[in-house]
Amino acid sequence: MVDPTLLSVAKQANEITKPYQKGFIQFCMINFFGKWYKNYIKKSIVLQGEAEIEAQQELENKIANIDNEPSPVLQQLHEDAEIEYRNIAGVLVRASNKVLPNANWNIDVDKLKRLKDLSKEFSSDDMQDIIAWILAWEYNKPWSFSLQTMSIIKDLSKIDLELFQKVCGLVINNWFLFSDILSWNAKDVREEYKIHYLNFLHLHELWLVNLNKSSIEVGTIDTAEGKIWQYMLDFWRKRLFIRNKNKINFSVITLTKAWQEIMSLLDIQKASQKYCDWVENKVKSKNVEIEWLKTEK
Repeated sequence: MVDPTLLSVAKQANEITKPYQKGFIQFCMINFFGKWYKNYIKKSIVLQGEAEIEAQQELENKIANIDNEPSPVLQQLHEDAEIEYRNIAGVLVRASNKVLPNANWNIDVDKLKRLKDLSKEFSSDDMQDIIAWILAWEYNKPWSFSLQTMSIIKDLSKIDLELFQKVCGLVINNWFLFSDILSWNAKDVREEYKIHYLNFLHLHELWLVNLNKSSIEVGTIDTAEGKIWQYMLDFWRKRLFIRNKNKINFSVITLTKAWQEIMSLLDIQKASQKYCDWVENKVKSKNVEIEWLKTEK
């Protein structure tokens, strides 16, 4: 028996007007549902409205000799499948608006399977949008996201995603945080962002951040006055240029590749003035020259 919700997903694919978007959804449907969808296309089964879906369902029930009153277990299985198919439809429609006309369609088979499983999991708009972006970009530019990132996303709750998005506002140069963000002198900043030390431990357990401290050394350039150490700190529409005649290094905690990939999909808020002041004071403690650079608002 074919679930009517799956037929509804297939119908949505046929209603997409732009050829490259229709091609994308049909590509995903063939890879997600295989032979069933290929036969669907061959037979040109396009159901018109609820009445036809119900008529198809009734006919299939008679053929399969299924009772009109299914057992509670079968009913629950049907409801679960309906939710999963609806979630898949939501992701596919969202992703179809993000694909490019000249995409090469060369998605890894394992990633497609993982993305199908992910698409089933989530009903919330935020999570469906993230999965849709990943699916679209894997279609546009294969290997944009790792399998590990997809595994991590599957374990994220809505609360995890909200926490993640808040901490993203503290990220510098897309890959690190000053390790002092965990210290007492950053307490006011953490309170403003409503982030606690235990939140960082939780993100560490999710394989999103590495709390083991490491050190970065500022790069150098040769000038007429000799060697100069300089570096650019870039954090969400704020840029701080630092330079010094002496060697500079900072203690940092680093972000995982999964963090960087997920962060690229989110709308991150501009860094707060309190955080900017905290970063400035921390950098000044190294006795360096600083300059805030103008950026786009």
